Parts: sequence; structure tokens; C-alpha cells
Amino acid sequence: MMMMPATEIVFSSRPRLHMLADGGMLVYRGSGELHSDMTLIYRRLTRFIKPASAKQYVRHALHFEDYLMSIGLCWNSPPQPLRQAGRQYLAAHGARLTERSDHWRAEPDPDQVGPPNLRLVIESLRAVYTAARHLGLYEYEDEPFRLTITSAESGDGLPAPLPPSWSGLTLPRPKLSNPDRYFVFKGGYWTPKFLMDAADLYEQVRAAFAEAPLRDQVIVRCLFEGGPRISEICSLTFRGWDYSVGEKRPAFGPSFKLPSKGKHGSAIKPVHVGSETGSLLRRYFMTERRLQDPLTEAYEAWARALGIEDYTPEHYRLFLSASGRPSARVPVFLTRGGRDYTANAHRKGAWRPRMATAGLQVRPHQARHWFVSMYLQAVELLFERDAPQYRKNREALGLYMGWAYPEDMLAVYDRTLDEHRTYERVMDITTQLQELLTQNIFPLLQPPTVPPPKSGEMTRRLLALQKEGSS
Repeated sequence: MMMMPATEIVFSSRPRLHMLADGGMLVYRGSGELHSDMTLIYRRLTRFIKPASAKQYVRHALHFEDYLMSIGLCWNSPPQPLRQAGRQYLAAHGARLTERSDHWRAEPDPDQVGPPNLRLVIESLRAVYTAARHLGLYEYEDEPFRLTITSAESGDGLPAPLPPSWSGLTLPRPKLSNPDRYFVFKGGYWTPKFLMDAADLYEQVRAAFAEAPLRDQVIVRCLFEGGPRISEICSLTFRGWDYSVGEKRPAFGPSFKLPSKGKHGSAIKPVHVGSETGSLLRRYFMTERRLQDPLTEAYEAWARALGIEDYTPEHYRLFLSASGRPSARVPVFLTRGGRDYTANAHRKGAWRPRMATAGLQVRPHQARHWFVSMYLQAVELLFERDAPQYRKNREALGLYMGWAYPEDMLAVYDRTLDEHRTYERVMDITTQLQELLTQNIFPLLQPPTVPPPKSGEMTRRLLALQKEGSS
């Protein structure tokens, strides 16, 4: 076992990422010099991950490069010195490093309360150097961070290796059990939170967003009513909104398609919300968003030429088609400056401040758990005596949520729901007991005393002998 000394890292200036009109990006070093290699790496990364993730990866790589330059190395130095510098760099980020036979294990140091971004730093370095090798920008065959793993991926977290081919065994890797709790990093510790939330959670969160912009109100409604992830709903595009489900749910209404997790940004996941939320989304598009859309001026010129006075999603679709703009690249939710409104922007600028003001400790992902819990309880209530419909509606939920293992996830929620109900029963009994104690009727709860046995012939003889002995 070997511990690496911590090294303080100071950045003299911050690298810049300059977005281009065509969606590309130019990467600059902290000195202001164009970083052509990292610009090419960013473009390759966006072929496989979202641009927002690629930006984060590149930023971490640039910070690492600044550190390398401070110790006389460059980002494309040989693997061995890069690994040594990387270990010192990770130690400075609050990592505790342990040497293994073929890798270094990195885990958060419990004695330090640092930012919980250790995994992101490692993933960034891995992705950037892998992309650099594919582009021919890193000439060494050995990737410098291929054998550095985090504690969450090591030990028990890795599945057991498959049996060798000559063994005759073809057993698949056992699936890890899904926990019925998730963990939140707070105050330097990971604390468990249960999946179940109060039935009125949606009303509490909506009340907290009552005075928020329409954009954030719509996002909150969609989270609770449709069950998407926060990253998915914030990625809604105009093309994804142009989705109809029969006559009752026309396009630009309460149904839309979102990018699904692990599908590289393709809008293939249907999400359905209430009609009131669909109307609110249209109102946001025609009022608040219109003032933020950088294409509004071009749309109004096009509309005047055709004598169109209304600003509706249907007319906007015609405008995009006439101007040759792909609707899949037009975001529905915008910032005040007309940029994409990301999940991170919603968390920092809307969710966290309003939850703190309302005194609620709620994360956006809890809306997804709430949606599933309410759906399952409704299915149980409506189809308790209809086994085929009960089963079909539960299976439909698994398909709708896009779970890889629907049966496992449903079992997790079933178990959590049972535990929640058991907890409620125990608390109900405990509350009633406390009420009885406050009413001074505790003696009624005492077990009855057993009366002494009646004296028989043998007992009378023993008492007589005791009297004779005492005399």
C-alpha cells in the first residue's frame, strides 16, 4: 500500500470554450492561445456523448494540462510520467490512492470534505485521452489512465469474470440487486434516502414554484406528471414536441418525445403529461419563450411576408421548414439570453433556491420516484381483482420508463411500498399508545397479576413444621 502526498493546485487563469454559430466550439488555453488539439477532441467526443458532457470533460482536461505545465510536462507526454502526475493531481482533489497489482484504486478520503467530483475527473481524463489516441494526437499505444479506477468500480462493484471456455460452464454474470434506497452526498457523507415520498409532494413543490417563470413551472409539472429525468425534459426539442398520439393528443400538446438515457441524444422516448400542463407549455412557447428566442426577428419577418399574425408552434414549424433549419436542433426551453436551458441551469437557478425557500429537501429525481410510486398504487387500487389487467398495466409502466430490467425495478418499488406501509402501521400504533399514556390509563396496559395458589394439605403441614421448629 502506498499513499501519494497531496499537492496544492492553483490555476493562474481559466480556459475558455467559445461556442460557434454552427454548434461547434473552439477551445482556448488559459493563456488565450487556441488549443487546436483539444478542439478536435471535443468534436470527436460530441459524436458519442452530449455536448454539455463533452464540455465538462474538456474543462477538466485543460485544468489537468495547466497542472502538467506547472511541473514541466505537457498533455501528450509519455504514459508513465502522466500517470505519476495524475496520481498527485487526484490526491489534490481529495482522493485516497492505494496501489494494487495492476491498477491504482482511487476513493474519496473520509478525512477530507471535498467536492464529490472525483469520478468526473477520472472519466474526463479517460475520455479525452481515448479520443486523442483515435485521432492520432496521442502517439503512445498505452492509454495513461486506463488502469486508474474509482472505488465504486472496484472490488465488489465489478461482476465476477466469466468461466473459461474449456470449463464447459456458460453461466452469465449475476445481476447486482437494485437497492431500494438512493444516497445523497451532504456534509461530506453519503446518507440514504428512501424511494417513497409523501403523496402531497407534488403539491408542495408546485406551490414553491408558483411565482417562478413559466419555463420552470412547466418543467416541474412534466417531472411529476410524466416521470422523465431532469436531463431528458430539459433536452426537449421542437421536433420532439411535434408528436401526436391520435386525435385527443395532437402535436404541440401534452405528449412529446425526449432523448433517452444511453441513446446518444436521439428523441425516442414518449412522455405524456396532463392537458393543463400541455396548455401551459404552449403558453410558455408563445409568450415567455418568444422574447428569448434568437429566431424571433427572422420569424416575424417571414410571417409578415405571408400575412401571418399569430405566433403558434404550428406556424413556427412552417417557418423552420421554409428557412431550412432542422427542428431537432431547436430547443424548446431557453435561458434569458436565448441559449439552451440545461438541467444544471435549472437545478442551480430554480430548483435549489426555491426548495431552500420552501424548506423542502427534495431533489428533481425524486419526482421520478414519486411518479412510479403513485402509478403503482393506482394500479393496485383499480385492478386489484383483475389479475390480467393488473399485470398488463405494470408491464406497461416498465416499457414507459425505459428500464433495462423492468421486473427487478418493479420488485424494488413493491418492496419499498410494503416497507412504507409497515412503517405507517407501526407509527400509527405508536401514536395511539402515546395518546393512551397521556390520558393516565397506563395501569390498564399492565399485565394482570397472578393470584397466589390456594393452600392445600401439603402446604398446611409445611407451615406447621415451620412453627414447631421456631418454638
